[in-house]
Amino acid sequence: MDAEYTGRVVSRKTLLKVAILVAPIPVLLQRSPALAQDMAPTPYCESPAERTPSSPEGPEYRPASPLRPTARY
Repeated sequence: MDAEYTGRVVSRKTLLKVAILVAPIPVLLQRSPALAQDMAPTPYCESPAERTPSSPEGPEYRPASPLRPTARY
C-alpha cells in the first residue's frame, strides 16, 4: 500500500502571519475584565440636584484648556 501525500505545505511567511495574529490574544483576554470595568456605564441622573461633579455644569466644572474659551449662549 503506497499512500500518496495530499497535505498542504505551509510556508514560513504564513506561519509568521498566524503567530503575529494569535500572539496578542492571551494578553487581550487577561486585560478584558479591567477594560470592561473601565468602560462600565455611568449612573443616570434624572434631576439636576443629583448631578455629579463630573457633569459639565456646576461650580466644580473647569474647561479642559484655559486657552480655548467655552461658548456660553
